[in-house]
Amino acid sequence: MQLKPNPAASFDRAVQAALLETGLPGYKEVLNYTFYDSFTLATGTTQESTLFQTPTTNLLNSNFVGQGSFPAGQAFLVQSIRFIPAQGSTLADMIALLENITITLALENSKKYVEALAKFFPAGVGATVEEVPGTTPALATGLQLANNGIAALGNTYRFARPVVLRTLQPFSVLCKCTSMTLAATRRLMVAMDGVFVRNTI
Repeated sequence: MQLKPNPAASFDRAVQAALLETGLPGYKEVLNYTFYDSFTLATGTTQESTLFQTPTTNLLNSNFVGQGSFPAGQAFLVQSIRFIPAQGSTLADMIALLENITITLALENSKKYVEALAKFFPAGVGATVEEVPGTTPALATGLQLANNGIAALGNTYRFARPVVLRTLQPFSVLCKCTSMTLAATRRLMVAMDGVFVRNTI
C-alpha cells in the first residue's frame, strides 16, 4: 500500500491539531503564509477601520482576496499578528500610533480572540528609531525615523494555539483609532502570519 505524504508533518502538534478544524475535507496543501491589509489615518481623526473585508489586487495595500472570510476551499491558522505603521514615521507619530490604536481579532464578528493596544503587536524586534543629529543648517533640528520592527517571528504577538479561520467563516480585524496629532497621513498595516490551507488543485 502506498501512503500519501503528510503535508503537516513538519509543523508542531498545536498546528497539526488545528488543521483538523479547518473544515476542508480530503487532501490539502499546507504552507506558511502572511496575509496583510491596511488603512490610512489622517491627523486629528477618530475612526474605526475593519480590515480583511474587501478583496483587492493592489499588493501595495493588501494581499487578501476574500470578503470577510476565506473563500471556499481555503482556511488559515493565525499564529501571530503584527502592526506595521508606515516606514519612516517620525518618533512622535510612532508613539502616538502605538498608544492610541487598539486592535481586535474576532470570529463570527463578535467572539474576540485578542484585543489590545497596537504596541502589544510589534512588527518583529519591536519599535526602532534612527536619529541623525542636526549638524548643518539644512539639518538644524536633526532627523528621526522610526518603525515598528522587522519580521522576526520570535518577537511578535503569538497565540499559544493557532486561531482557526475556517473556510467561509466570518472574521474581522478591527482597528479603533482615537484622535491624535500626526506629521502626515499614515498608511497602517496589520499582518497575520500563520499556516495557509487550501484544497489541492
